[in-house]
Parts: sequence; C-alpha cells; structure tokens
Amino acid sequence: MKKSLVAVSVIVALGAAWTGASWYTGKKIENHLDSQLAKVNAIIAAQYPKDGNDLIELQKKDFKRGIFSSNVTFVLNSKGSQDEQKGIIFKSDISHGPFPVANVVKFKLAPKLAVIHTELEKNETLKQLFEITKDKSLFTVDTTIGYSKALSFGIDLAPVEHKENNTTFGFPGAKIHIDANNKLDEFSLSIKGGGMAINLPESKSINSLSLKDIDLSATVHMGKDNRLSKFSSTMKGGEIAFNLPREQTISIKNIGSSSDIKRNQFGSYLGNTAYSIGEINLKGFSSDVKDMSIEGIKSSTIISEDKNKNINNQSSYGIDTVKVNDVDLGSINVGAALNHLDGQAHGQLEQKLYDFLLQAFKNDKNDIDLLDESIKLNADILALLPSLLKHNPQLNMPVSYKNSKGEGTVNFNFTLNDLPKDPNDFNGILGNTEKVIRALSKDMSLDVKLSESMLVELFSLTSTISGKTDKKDAEENSKKLVNMLLSGFLSENILTKDGDTIALNFHYDNDKVKFNGKEYSLHQFLLDYGFTGSYDDEQDQYNETELPIAE
Repeated sequence: MKKSLVAVSVIVALGAAWTGASWYTGKKIENHLDSQLAKVNAIIAAQYPKDGNDLIELQKKDFKRGIFSSNVTFVLNSKGSQDEQKGIIFKSDISHGPFPVANVVKFKLAPKLAVIHTELEKNETLKQLFEITKDKSLFTVDTTIGYSKALSFGIDLAPVEHKENNTTFGFPGAKIHIDANNKLDEFSLSIKGGGMAINLPESKSINSLSLKDIDLSATVHMGKDNRLSKFSSTMKGGEIAFNLPREQTISIKNIGSSSDIKRNQFGSYLGNTAYSIGEINLKGFSSDVKDMSIEGIKSSTIISEDKNKNINNQSSYGIDTVKVNDVDLGSINVGAALNHLDGQAHGQLEQKLYDFLLQAFKNDKNDIDLLDESIKLNADILALLPSLLKHNPQLNMPVSYKNSKGEGTVNFNFTLNDLPKDPNDFNGILGNTEKVIRALSKDMSLDVKLSESMLVELFSLTSTISGKTDKKDAEENSKKLVNMLLSGFLSENILTKDGDTIALNFHYDNDKVKFNGKEYSLHQFLLDYGFTGSYDDEQDQYNETELPIAE
C-alpha cells in the first residue's frame, strides 16, 4: 500500500512539474514570438522598401495560450490591413516543452522548448491554390525549437495535379528537412522525392517536361562577415525529360553532384566540387542524326592550398561515350591545372569579385553604376596580377581522345616568369614574339601523340553516321584523307612518325628549344619556322657572327 501511495505521489509530482513547466514555457514562447516577429518585419522592410506599393508585414493574430499547447495565426498582409481575406494566413499549433505532446506521441522524449505545426489556411486569396491541391495546404511545416534556440524544420510539400485547358501540371510532393543553430549561421538541408511533370501539347517550344527523383543534402556555415565559410552538398539520382514538337525528345538521367568547400585565412574557397550525368539522349533532331547519346559525363574541380599558402587549381572534364545513330565515336577527357597562385592575392581577388556581385544585384543600381563598377573591378584585377602571379604559376592542360582503334593525347605545360609590377613595362615587347616568350615564359612544353589508326577510325565513323556511306569505302577514303593531312607536316618535320604513332615534342627552357629531337636557340627556332623576321631585322640585338647553329 505504501509503495502504491509513493508511486501515485511521484506521478502526481511529475505531472504537476510538467504542467508548471509547460505553462511557463507557453509564456516564454509568446514573448519569443513577439521578438522574432519584429525581426522578420525588419527584414521584410529592408528587402522590400516602399516604392509606390503598399509595404507588407507579418501580423500575429489570435494568440490563445493553454497549459500544454497554444494556437496562433500569422497573416502576411499589407501593413495596417485588418482584412485577413486579402492576406496569406498561416495557422500554427504550438506544443509546449519541456516534453511537447507532439513529440511525446512520436516517442521523441528529448526536452525541447516547443514544437510548432504550421500550415496555410484557405481564404479568398488562396482559394484557387486550394482547388489545385484538393483542399489541402500546399505545405506543412513542423518546427522544433530547442532550449538553446536551435531550430529544426520538417517541411512536407503536398502533391499537386492541375489541368487547365489542354495544359496539365503534376507534382508528386517532397520532403524537406532543415536544421539550424541559434545564430542561423550554421544549417543543414535535405530534400527527398519531388519532381514534376508538365504537359503543354499546344506549345511551339516544349510539349512536355518531367523531373523525377530528387535527393539532395547540404550543410552550410556562414562567417561573421555573412559570407559563406563552409559548404558541403550531395545530390544523386534525378532525371529530366523534354518532349519537343516534331517528335523531338531530350532526356537527362542520373544527375549527381557533390561539394565540400571552406574558406581559408585569406578568404579563398578551398575544396572539391564534382558533377556527373549518367546519360543525355537526343532524338529526332535531324534526318541524318536520328539518335544521339552522351554517356558518363563528369567534371571535378579541386582547389587546395600548399605549405607555402599558395593556391592550386585542378579541373577535369570527361565523357565516356558519344554515340550517334548507335555509332560509338569514343571517349574524351580534358584537364586543366593552374598552380602556385599567391594565396593572399587570391583571397583579395575573390573578395573584390564578391563585392562586385553584391553591388550588381542591388535593386538601386542602374546600367551606368554597373559600368563604373565593372571598370573599377578590371582595374583592381590588373593591379592584383603581379602579386597573384609572383610565385611562377604553372599551367598544365592534358587532353585525350580514345576510340576502338587507338588513342591520341596532347599535353601542354607552361611556367610563368615573374611579371613586372608596372603593366606599362609590357609596351616595349608587345608585337615581338621572341621578347614576349622571354618575358612571360620560364619554361614551356607541348607533347602530342596520335595513333594514325585512331585518326582513320574517327574520320571513317563520322562519315558513316548518316548511313549513306559504305563502311569499307569510308575507311579507304579516311586513310587517304589522313595521309594527305599529315604529309605536309611530316615533310617539314613539324610531326614525326614511328610505326602507328604520330608525335610532336616541343620543350623550351632558358632560351633553348628542343623540337622533335633537334636543339635550337629560341631565336633560330622562331626564325626557321617562320615565327619571327630575318636575322637582318634583328641586327641591333644579334650579330651575324654570333648566330646560333642548329645542333
């Protein structure tokens, strides 16, 4: 008996404590809503200043506080208007902490300040929208507020089906989840489901558009200067399809992306970004090209910082397969790398670009203002170049193409010399190829390797795409075409040939050139291959008795 009394006493005490805490929390929430409402209206006033139209505001109506829950209505309306039928009404049910009933029924027992369920209310303004959603709120928002004032939002977008005349629109709904800290400078986002379908049978541009299977997540951190300081995201799945007049179609499948970037001490964004598309298919765009598919499209960018605080940029782009009328044309990969950019100057450059974009998107800017800003930005970039490029940046650009018969590669490398601090110092060398190379290039190389069989196959495949040319004839004609194209370059030693391999090798360093196995001075190389004038034109710099001899 005593144990039963003790148990009942404990339950009553807990119930009383919960009731008291819930009542107190309800009071606290009411005060919190008033302060947040003022902040929201201040933002609205700043973003949408009065310019002949009525200023809008978010109004709080009918706050009813209970012990365990409260109800409140918000109306987005013209400032001072009391006609709720002309505004957009948001109904909110608030479950008080520390253990909101809305969470307890879901077996979520962590203490929270409140859980708020919000949805649209039907009125004259939203009457047509509710007809489209079959009398359901277009969205519902479940907001969880922690005692630290951190926020969590669960947003459900309702399915939509609408038909007007011959136009139809369909949306299967989506779920969005957002978590944010109490300063709203760190938040994460996820979107699942979604998509849409639009049919426009009478349109002259697009008859239908569909988007399926979105799965997106992102995490964002903002810095003290309100600029992005850290960002990561992933997206996978997804399909977009277009149907155009004359039975033309475009479909894009398996769209993906990922990123993970952050700002360094100088304000530059470092990290990885990648995009991919499984397949793009086009049909019916030409009588010769009835079906074209591009598969395995991918790109990636890596921006990193070395131990000397220099910035390195690497990008790559690739396509696994290009097919036209089921003819496989092969794969291609392209890369670009720019390394050893000064970290501090790079950060200053990004800040100037950010400031320019910020000014460009301001509502009060006219074309003359933007032109002035553009001129200033160009001047700032030119002034930064000597500092940005002072660590002898290196440029690398590799390209490769492969088909069933072979592969071709091109690799270009360039190391920049120290630039003069005064851009006017370039005036004396512009127009003189030799002086420009000496001034700008510390070293430079170009390596080309091509398979002759690959070239013949490429020309043969492109000529058989339409189906009007016999494959054997196409191959014979392609061999003749390749021989004709190469013969002049081979005879002039611009290209070399060893078996099936066609090559070009060029390397410049310290005023010396090595080209296809032969060595030259820079001046002699330019002279022999027609890139500069005669020796007589250079008498003020080169004496006839000191002319370099090809080795």
